[in-house]
Amino acid sequence: MRKTLDINESIKFIILLGYTYYIYHLLAFNTILYFMEPRLVKFAIPLLIALILLSIFQAKKVVSHTKKGKIKFGYLAFFIPLIIAVTTVPWEINEALAIKIGGSIEDRQVIEEIYLNEDAIEGIDYRRNGVLEIDEKVFDDALTKIKQNPELYVGQRVSIAGFIDIKDSFSENTFAICRLLMVCCEDDALITGILAEWENIYEFDNYDWVQLKGFIDRIEHHDEYGNKTHISTVIKVEEIKKIERPSSIYVYPASYEE
Repeated sequence: MRKTLDINESIKFIILLGYTYYIYHLLAFNTILYFMEPRLVKFAIPLLIALILLSIFQAKKVVSHTKKGKIKFGYLAFFIPLIIAVTTVPWEINEALAIKIGGSIEDRQVIEEIYLNEDAIEGIDYRRNGVLEIDEKVFDDALTKIKQNPELYVGQRVSIAGFIDIKDSFSENTFAICRLLMVCCEDDALITGILAEWENIYEFDNYDWVQLKGFIDRIEHHDEYGNKTHISTVIKVEEIKKIERPSSIYVYPASYEE
């Protein structure tokens, strides 16, 4: 019997090839980071390898001696999500939406400073030439250390970049310098950051990205939500400049290791 094209096996091959290409595209262009944090990406590589092997194995079945059968419409269950995934452009949560969903740094910082002090964590010292350099790789870890033992950091010079959040409930000249903390994927991203103080902050627009330098201090801060006054950690800004929005606005948990 002459070999002919098996339509059902061909459809299976196309489905496997489609999913293989999609996972490859996510990895090759780093768009997979919209769906998971970097330390989980390694688990997608075995998946890609498995899909490649399955596609190769399935390719051998496309032409066979088997008689042609009817097309099974159950394949739509695999085609529809693939088409949606390929044609949908991943979107990145913006700063305004993140603030709306994630709440205020003001409220979170009060809670963190109360509870983090109970369990200090030792780790890497990020000081360079006497300046605490808080870049995107150490953002969460460095701020966690400051909030654990704020008194130890009073007077410490710092350099940090993030976007501005200015609220009416903040004290005069007070704002938050923020980033988005991705714990697992974009959907669970949280606002993280620290309060700062600068007399000319209103020269900037809300959500502008800035690089600032200053020193750590402790000031009396009124929490409108709890209607209480707390001593909060702030950065007293000495220098500030507007910067371009980075290609990725995310930072990762203190436990993240490359």
